[in-house]
Amino acid sequence: MSAEQKKPGYSIGHRLSLRLALLTMAIVGFTFWCTWNAVAMQLRGKNAQEMEYRSAVITKMLTATAAVGDENAIRQKIESYAAMRDGTRLEIKRADGALVYRDKDIAAHLMSEHVRTNRFTIDAPRVAGGKIDGAFSVDFAQDGKMGEKWAAVLVAATLASGVLIALGAWWQVRRELRPLRELARQTQSISADRLDQRLAMPGGAAELQPWITQFNALMDRLQ
Repeated sequence: MSAEQKKPGYSIGHRLSLRLALLTMAIVGFTFWCTWNAVAMQLRGKNAQEMEYRSAVITKMLTATAAVGDENAIRQKIESYAAMRDGTRLEIKRADGALVYRDKDIAAHLMSEHVRTNRFTIDAPRVAGGKIDGAFSVDFAQDGKMGEKWAAVLVAATLASGVLIALGAWWQVRRELRPLRELARQTQSISADRLDQRLAMPGGAAELQPWITQFNALMDRLQ
């Protein structure tokens, strides 16, 4: 027996179901990827606006304080406002790099990986060097978690869609292949002493009719 004869056949139904499921997952996945990017873009825009607003509040306060006060005045002003800055972190240095103020490592000012930072320089005539440099960071952990949840939901939905489509396609393909199974049954019933048997598929698929006609013509010649 040759290698080609030993090679097992494949299931048309299983192959069509798998390919349809993969195609569906690709299409649905691309659609969900576009959706996720649209959501992420909206979140980034929202974060940018919030960052701009909160940075403007901080720089305005520091500008007013630094215009008339020294390092101690600046430090006291920031500390008095620190309790109202949950989810942010502020660091102020003189022009020579010396630290003027930095938020303490407490829960209110601890940062996650979802951080945006705005750096600025403000005139401070009563501070050595005449300027102060600041780094104001805002933690957008909540929005980051929302984006991660959206990503997880979309991935799960893509996989679930593929599985459901595969099952539905397998059932539908199996149903549509019933005429082939019926033809196989009819063919098996034909033997050397029953050459008068013919294949018949009333109302069957149009693609099968030429094959049925040619097979019946062959049986006519044999008979």
